[in-house]
Amino acid sequence: MIIKNLDLKRDIEIIKLHKKMLDYDLEITDKYIVKVFYDNDICIGYIIYYVDVNKVTISWIYGPKYGKKIMKKMETIFKKNNINEILLNVSIDPTENKNNVMRRLNFYIGLQYKVYDIKFRKKFGPLFFMHKKL
Repeated sequence: MIIKNLDLKRDIEIIKLHKKMLDYDLEITDKYIVKVFYDNDICIGYIIYYVDVNKVTISWIYGPKYGKKIMKKMETIFKKNNINEILLNVSIDPTENKNNVMRRLNFYIGLQYKVYDIKFRKKFGPLFFMHKKL
């Protein structure tokens, strides 16, 4: 698996995919870091995050069938860079399939992430705040 920084020309398909899935443009600012993962020159996923001192907040991860490998690789990188905590939010759409929701939550729980807060939103459904100490 090879990790590259997002390239606006090379990775145009990721930008289009992100917009299609979330209905908003990929956040490309100085604050956010976008890493793209490749296997044999084929894009297998991407992650969006930002660093705040010794914490990382993951804004988005996409990697069908590669999510665990991507997360494990990033955790190793974060540890090497003296990051000691990862934060992420798991949003549950009220119309989402129950099995998909359980699979996604169990994915993070299986990687040792813990829920530390929940926000109940009438329009958008619950938002789980999760973290992991490294």
